[in-house]
Amino acid sequence: MPIGPRPTNQHFRFANAGQQPEIHQREHSLHRMPQPERRAKIAAAKLGVPRPSHVAAMLRTLQTGKQPTEATRAKMSQAHKQRWTRPPKAGRTWELWEDELLRTMRAKEVAERTGRTLSAVFSRRSLLGLEDGRTRSGRRPRFAISAPFERE
Repeated sequence: MPIGPRPTNQHFRFANAGQQPEIHQREHSLHRMPQPERRAKIAAAKLGVPRPSHVAAMLRTLQTGKQPTEATRAKMSQAHKQRWTRPPKAGRTWELWEDELLRTMRAKEVAERTGRTLSAVFSRRSLLGLEDGRTRSGRRPRFAISAPFERE
């Protein structure tokens, strides 16, 4: 029995072909270099396929507690603006019929009809530049917008 590591089938195969294993591996890897068509094919195959649970768990632990960068926040904000979506914490958007109720009814009645809180009604009135209705003199807000927000 020879002294040293035992030869494997791979060594015998390359010895017969006259090539070294490293050269063959390098050629094989050059053949598999990333190309746009190949990347597109891989992306299409992964589309709609959920990640394995262990990968999702690892990504979750890596991202926990990290704050997105300013560039990422700007990109997310732009995406939400294009889709006309709002973060859940901001509450639902005010509709035009609700703004009309604000102009014609008392705050308590508007809150009951719309299902919003009194403070939300007062804040919206202030934003629209309306009297808030809490005093007889009618407090005017310091800052106001000229018209309700409308989609373009």
